[in-house]
Amino acid sequence: MQKLSDPRENNFNILRLMAASAVIFSHAVDITTGHHDLIAEKIGYSGGWIAVSAFFSISGMLIYKSIVRSRSVREYMTSRSLRIFPGLWVMLVLTTLLLGPAMSTLGISEYFTSSQVSEYFFGNAILYIPRYFLPGVFESNPLTAVNGSLWTLRFEFTCYLITLLLFLIGAYRTETTFRIMCAVIVAGYLGYLGLGLMQGTLDQVLYDGSDISKLHRMFFAFFVGIIVGHYIDRIRPKAWWVILSGAATWISFGTPLFATALIIFIALVVFWFTFLQQGWLVPFRQMQDYSYGIYIYGFPVQQTVEHFLPNLSSLGNALLSLAITLPFAAASWHFVEKPALGFKARLLTKRGTA
Repeated sequence: MQKLSDPRENNFNILRLMAASAVIFSHAVDITTGHHDLIAEKIGYSGGWIAVSAFFSISGMLIYKSIVRSRSVREYMTSRSLRIFPGLWVMLVLTTLLLGPAMSTLGISEYFTSSQVSEYFFGNAILYIPRYFLPGVFESNPLTAVNGSLWTLRFEFTCYLITLLLFLIGAYRTETTFRIMCAVIVAGYLGYLGLGLMQGTLDQVLYDGSDISKLHRMFFAFFVGIIVGHYIDRIRPKAWWVILSGAATWISFGTPLFATALIIFIALVVFWFTFLQQGWLVPFRQMQDYSYGIYIYGFPVQQTVEHFLPNLSSLGNALLSLAITLPFAAASWHFVEKPALGFKARLLTKRGTA
């Protein structure tokens, strides 16, 4: 059986690259037209929604493996923080101090004295007070947000904290406690759907109408990853699981359970593909993980492309933006994210030696 932790034995890198690229293609429609993509028109959920769900399920598996291997809470939180914050902070510096003044219709002095600048930088830097606008920036675009992708990061980090809480209360300690945890989470998830149905707010629940609804959806995708991570060393998702889940998703279309079935289907496709053994996949296993950089830089790059080339089609915006974003993502990985992870390794080595 292939090793989960060895990138030479799995396809996580190409999966993350595909998901990050899918977000760019989905956002291209929003950015150039102000409307959602064709997938959203057909099923109610966009390609970006699907890609983010895949990201959260992958994260759920890997973060579960991380917490059960961690030697302390400090080690776990250090690892998670170094993965999220350094790349984010550098991107915020670049967009606030360079992109913002260059794109703003305001003068330099007026731009930097606006409260929006500090609110954008510090609110996004701490994740939980997200701000999406800089003064005078992208005012002529169909969308005026500088970086509309950042809203998911606080939910990602919240999932890390929930995973830690479940670990601290012993939810992963034995098979029995793990199953009890699963039953409680599923009951809570379905209960929230039922509450929305009874109160007439089901659309708000199903279509991210509030922060609670967003967390409800994203943590469920993350939770599916936790389940897979718990059992992945004993059994791997099979193709027939994917087919059966796809059929259930198709049958549930138009019902309150469609989003639930779709999340499970996406996760099963991802984890089946993770260990797929095909020759054409082997070269991708040697690639670096540029997905986070693509995700955090893609939106401002797309907005800039739209600013200078407003007549470019959605597909053109996506292709050109992806080509421009890749060097930023590569630089982020090699000069920010990877060194930060290396700093974590040095810290752990020093602690082990001591």
